[in-house]
Amino acid sequence: MSRKDGSSYFAMFDIKVRKRSRSWEWTVCALPGKPVMLGRERSREAASYKGARALFLLLSAQHTAPRRDQIR
Repeated sequence: MSRKDGSSYFAMFDIKVRKRSRSWEWTVCALPGKPVMLGRERSREAASYKGARALFLLLSAQHTAPRRDQIR
């Protein structure tokens, strides 16, 4: 992605999976730690899969979205 001044930047994300009472919570966070997407699953494997899937969908949506300079 490019900024107005011509320099480039990249969005950084992290996937976190943690145990919450009877379920597992997955979170896709931006690097400052702010949650972007989250959900809960019954198994750790399912939570890990859904977190990775959410990250993939987030990245693919950013790739296919029109850039600000292309919108008229």
